[in-house]
Amino acid sequence: MVVLRGIIDTTTSDREQRRFEAGDITLALDTEGRGHLADAVGDEPLEVLFIPYVGRFPARLPLLVKHSATMA
Repeated sequence: MVVLRGIIDTTTSDREQRRFEAGDITLALDTEGRGHLADAVGDEPLEVLFIPYVGRFPARLPLLVKHSATMA
């Protein structure tokens, strides 16, 4: 999931909560189960890019890349 614009709060089926903002990239490896809840936060429109992937992922893969204003 790539957040292009806005802010999104997610809650997993085990009640873990995370907030993602524009520039954040995350990989959802837990694709089985009861699913997630997601809510847009604030008044800014939310634009999220979802990229489906079928296959095997490497064993060591970062799950979240946080955007930083200091990044070039």
